[in-house]
Amino acid sequence: MSRIDAGVTRAAEPVAEPWMAIPRGCRLQLRMVVPRYCGIAVAVVLSAATIPARADLQFSDPVTNAGTVYAGVPLIQVFHFKNVGTEAVSVIQARASCGCSKPTLGQSTYQPGETGSIRLEVYTLSQAPGPHTWTVTLNYQTGNEAREIRLELHARLVREVTVQPSALVVVADKIGQHELVVTDARPKAMAIRDAHTSSEKLLAWVSEPAREAQDVTAWRIRLAVTEDYPDGRHEEFVDLHTDDLRYSEIRVPVTVVKRVPTRVAATPSDVVLVAPAGQPLPSRLVLIRDEQGQPVHIDQVRSDDPAITAQWVPGPGAMATLRIRADRKLLSGETIRCAVHAQIDQPVQETVTISVLCTAH
Repeated sequence: MSRIDAGVTRAAEPVAEPWMAIPRGCRLQLRMVVPRYCGIAVAVVLSAATIPARADLQFSDPVTNAGTVYAGVPLIQVFHFKNVGTEAVSVIQARASCGCSKPTLGQSTYQPGETGSIRLEVYTLSQAPGPHTWTVTLNYQTGNEAREIRLELHARLVREVTVQPSALVVVADKIGQHELVVTDARPKAMAIRDAHTSSEKLLAWVSEPAREAQDVTAWRIRLAVTEDYPDGRHEEFVDLHTDDLRYSEIRVPVTVVKRVPTRVAATPSDVVLVAPAGQPLPSRLVLIRDEQGQPVHIDQVRSDDPAITAQWVPGPGAMATLRIRADRKLLSGETIRCAVHAQIDQPVQETVTISVLCTAH
């Protein structure tokens, strides 16, 4: 026996080449073992770790990092995929992790070999500076099996320009105009050239810039809706165009609610929640009454923002009472504007909308 063979245990019978005996779905690990009393020894360890089956929807980049982005600048990421399975895939829903992001899917069914994409648009104005992760959960079905894929967009947010409020709710039956305030604290401020809206029935005017406290340049953008704006709730936006290459376009989401005359009304129809730093946010009561004095029953209440919640109880008398609260931990910024919708099922089927302004310092 030569020196190199010392300490090596040999099989009694010849063995076929090791890789011929390894089933698919297993990994081969080689480990060198050198005992003190021998020259070289080799040990082969097999690890039978099963490789998971490939998903039917295969994304080229399910996790993407956009790097540094600036608050106010539109952030759009497109996730591309392909149906690599043998059956058609039906997309059930694409669910975003927060109301500040909006996923858009081209179609709902993809045949084997067909490609598609999901467009994710993030509104960054309401986000705090620092690192962020926005996710989209895609639920789909292939054959009789329901599956789920999670997509992630990472970025570090830098804030130089602010817009207050970062998202505006316009109640169209209110007299007067609504206003956005844009500020730029940089030594060389940008110039806002014009403002365009997503609807010709939503009007916008840009004021002249004004130098305010702490050398901040501010603009006021006034908004109004025309009398023939359609009834209901509509998601619009205002695009501010500037001379700054970094902020060539600042997009502000605007929700317009055109309320038709209803039999059931809320008092007050606008709620303001304000609290200094370190103090809890107060709650507000809203009374909902029927103009004919019939008992009011609320089927359900929903809020546009997860930080704002509402609960209802019957009374006093024939009225119903809503208590609207804000959770400071869930606030996406110092100031948010949203709406609470109470769906009435008695004495008539109507929806009462209450606009909410919440400010937490």
